[in-house]
Amino acid sequence: MALERIAVALGLDNDTFTRPRMQLTEVEQQAWLERSFGWLKTHVPVKVAQLRHERQLRSLSATQFVVFDSDLGSDAAGDLAELREWLDLTGFIRGTADGTFAPPPEPGFRMRSLYADVFEHVRGMERRHRAVCLVGTYMADTDLPLLPKAEIGMLALRSKERNPAAAKIDVLFAERRIARESIAWDS
Repeated sequence: MALERIAVALGLDNDTFTRPRMQLTEVEQQAWLERSFGWLKTHVPVKVAQLRHERQLRSLSATQFVVFDSDLGSDAAGDLAELREWLDLTGFIRGTADGTFAPPPEPGFRMRSLYADVFEHVRGMERRHRAVCLVGTYMADTDLPLLPKAEIGMLALRSKERNPAAAKIDVLFAERRIARESIAWDS
């Protein structure tokens, strides 16, 4: 049978896919569902796309906080820290454009040149680490008294070596509630 050959090819017992399964009781089914999918109670889906457009960069730099996630390990920590600096700079310059809390940029300054520098860093990072940079935004609850809801930016680096279809990911899951301890305040 085909299922037995597949099981053997995967290094499993030949009856792995064909032997009768034990029926779970309703309580056991509930416990299994809770173990398998209970994390969805504390997470929300976030629509993401590869960071390729200025519109994405503008919306990311306009959020109150950015959550960074990476499956690249410590190899990409330096690049990720540098990208965070680029995003902080972009958000700061966008915030000073009207001169409310700091002098506006010089008249000859163009945001597009800054965006181009950010995109150049992202492309270099993606090449060096064979990864894709996915971004999206969502609203989350916080435990901050002055900011009970916040717009959160999500930036995730996903390895193409671990997942060849990483560029096709269009939804990631993020914390529904952002706790004060999890916010990386600049020091």
